[in-house]
Amino acid sequence: MLTSKTFLSEEAKQLGIVNKVVDQNELDNAVEEFIAKFNKLPPIAVGKVKMLINKSLDNDMISR
Repeated sequence: MLTSKTFLSEEAKQLGIVNKVVDQNELDNAVEEFIAKFNKLPPIAVGKVKMLINKSLDNDMISR
């Protein structure tokens, strides 16, 4: 972000910035597949993970 460097999609994937690269005409199907994975997970567990992620944003990682 500090250098304002732009990446091609494959380079972003190699760097781990994105998980998957698909053609534009395959995007809707790829999103539906991704959503289907989440729909199979236990809702309480997903909610707890989301809560922990949100709480981690408040943690400055400084030991006091």
